[in-house]
Amino acid sequence: MRHPSGTTHLWAILGDPVAHVRAPFFFNPKFEALGLDAFLVALHAPKAELVPILQGLRRIPNLKGLIVTIPHKEAMLALVDELGPQAQLCGALNTVRIEPGGRLVGEMFDGLGLVAAMRAHALEPKGARHLLVGAGGAARAIAFALAAAGAAEVAVWNRTAAR
Repeated sequence: MRHPSGTTHLWAILGDPVAHVRAPFFFNPKFEALGLDAFLVALHAPKAELVPILQGLRRIPNLKGLIVTIPHKEAMLALVDELGPQAQLCGALNTVRIEPGGRLVGEMFDGLGLVAAMRAHALEPKGARHLLVGAGGAARAIAFALAAAGAAEVAVWNRTAAR
């Protein structure tokens, strides 16, 4: 395995907790197989420390982006400089691109990714009835993506009615 250097394009996944996160075990071998000088690391970002952590991360020149997970998908909306259309629509984000100079651009791919995965496994969402269990940021992204894909119905079940 190649070791990261000062020129390696770094990516981080932020969450609280992150001990369970498996993304680096998936992405890092892919980066290596593709010959990319890139490395993904999971960073524990406690909710109360998210703002100062993000302020520091945006100043690291070879940090190219973030994957955002629980509980930060909604809080990050107010902390980025620009939101993509999916993040605006569902009120949450799961990725942040860090542009030169530290500008942060957030977007949400949970819903689009689920619809693409369904179709890759011959499960067409168009015309089907769907049940979502939960109403957090990822669930909202999935609901909008299913609706855009032509779902006949998207029902949502959540512990609390407010969501």
